[in-house]
Amino acid sequence: ETNKPFGKEIVLEGFPTGVCKRSGKKAWLHDTNSEAAGTVRVERVGDMPAFNQDVVGKTMRVTGTLQELRLDAAYFDSWEARVKASMKAKTTDEGEKEEGCTEQCSENVAAETTLKNIAAYRKKLAKAPKGYLSAFWVDGKKWELVAAKVDQ
Repeated sequence: ETNKPFGKEIVLEGFPTGVCKRSGKKAWLHDTNSEAAGTVRVERVGDMPAFNQDVVGKTMRVTGTLQELRLDAAYFDSWEARVKASMKAKTTDEGEKEEGCTEQCSENVAAETTLKNIAAYRKKLAKAPKGYLSAFWVDGKKWELVAAKVDQ
């Protein structure tokens, strides 16, 4: 696996399909190559300027480091344990439940949804030939808008 690009600096071009509206620290970049399918998340790191909503749909060049997180059984076990512990702590702290949906009720609904998502990931993991799933993103160091390439 020494020829893998993870942890190495890369330059990619694409068009942002979305930007985090709250902070501008994330953008989802779709490859300008129409043969390639998929979108990669770019995370703002260091002193790179935040993304703004104006960049959506324009062509952008990003320089950054390609990262991979391997999601294996231990990862999902740890995540599930944290969610269950937070649910248990909230239930024992609250005591009697009030009528209607309280803040704790909303948090438990979110936790139950997270547990369902973990179960779905575990099904995907069971079919993964390498024994793990991969999450990819780019830690962006700089970005710039560039002229769109025209197919000839």
